[in-house]
Amino acid sequence: MAATRGARAKRQFLLPNPQIVRDRAAPRSQISRMTRYATKTALVIGGTHGMGRATVEALLDGGARMLLTGNNVDTVEAARQALRGRAQVVRPDVANPAAIEALGAQVASELAAELAPRGVRVNAVSPGFIDTPTMGVSGASRAELDAFADEGRHTTPMGRIGSADEVARAVLFLAFEATFTTGAELPVDGGLGQL
Repeated sequence: MAATRGARAKRQFLLPNPQIVRDRAAPRSQISRMTRYATKTALVIGGTHGMGRATVEALLDGGARMLLTGNNVDTVEAARQALRGRAQVVRPDVANPAAIEALGAQVASELAAELAPRGVRVNAVSPGFIDTPTMGVSGASRAELDAFADEGRHTTPMGRIGSADEVARAVLFLAFEATFTTGAELPVDGGLGQL
């Protein structure tokens, strides 16, 4: 008898013939992607759209349990509808999200120092020009967003703007691969802040 785990289940299933499992199951690489984060629970602040949402989707695809927050009533409700049953979506009572976001790296460093003795790692990403629905600028017109994207392409050393998926991959790296890293801030900005 061979023991295997279901892609999202936590209990074991006993199967009589391992060959049948291989014949009918997804390829091994796909199974490992589907269960990579199955034992993890993650919180993504600002996870209802853009970079945060790309991170949420990657974590969900890997089997993680999710709690995500957002400040905009419309994006919170859209995320609730789209992720129904797959994630908890909440709108926190936060007076000034922009001020909290500006403190991101400082808060990550302080939390890392405070939580390290408990085995909790805290890191931050610092994105540059990233292609998201709002480009990080609330209330801008389509023309203003296009001009902002053009500015990003011209000022970023890599000559392009990044994608939300690229930021999500950096977040996942810090969260699950860089296991001896805490209190770090990883620039995901195409070299803008370094070159």
